[in-house]
Amino acid sequence: MPESKQTMLSEAKSKQFLSNYGVLFTTEIEVFSADDAVSAADEIGYPVAIKICADAISHKSERGMVKLNVRSSTEVRDASTTLLGQLKP
Repeated sequence: MPESKQTMLSEAKSKQFLSNYGVLFTTEIEVFSADDAVSAADEIGYPVAIKICADAISHKSERGMVKLNVRSSTEVRDASTTLLGQLKP
């Protein structure tokens, strides 16, 4: 019997799969800059959570790539800048 290669679904694909079964998720907006993160947080309302979204990175919270209970535009900008800085080589 051929060996099967087990893979992990990305967060986005996991949420898409689960939503087909009626699982609800909070509002998310994908952004690519600190300025866009501030605009998105203003749109969603505070507090917000900020995290890195990359298919190749799992266990984001264990790697310090999630910021919770972010309560202001200043905190969003600081957290976003810090997280985006972790992605640069």
